[in-house]
Amino acid sequence: MENHGEKKFAVEENSLLNQMSISQKVYLWKEVKFLNMSISKEWGLILDNIVNLLASKGTTTVKSKYRSFIFKEKLNFCPQEVLKKMGSEVLIRSCRVDLSIFEEYAARGFFNVPEINNYRRIIDITERSILMEMTKEE
Repeated sequence: MENHGEKKFAVEENSLLNQMSISQKVYLWKEVKFLNMSISKEWGLILDNIVNLLASKGTTTVKSKYRSFIFKEKLNFCPQEVLKKMGSEVLIRSCRVDLSIFEEYAARGFFNVPEINNYRRIIDITERSILMEMTKEE
């Protein structure tokens, strides 16, 4: 349940957004998206450091007065070893691809995109919009 202060803030925020131009909203959206990505990367690094520190002390649990946290170590495998020992189908089914790198290599022509798309499947949709740069006609 929202309190009075949260409602007042939401109304003021909505009023400010209504006064902004589309270009200003796009700029704000890009800034927030960049900030979100930066914080997410930093959070991932912090978690990795916590896991490594706990592993060096021989534990994976942190207990406090209010709750306990169990940190699981990420398992990383060498793709070449998995390919050698388990075959290409296991590698294809179990890996996750960094799409920015995927698109870069596709643009360079290293592989056929329609062929690769046969192996792709949607696991989760976290963002549903694509923001493109505005261009002016001359």
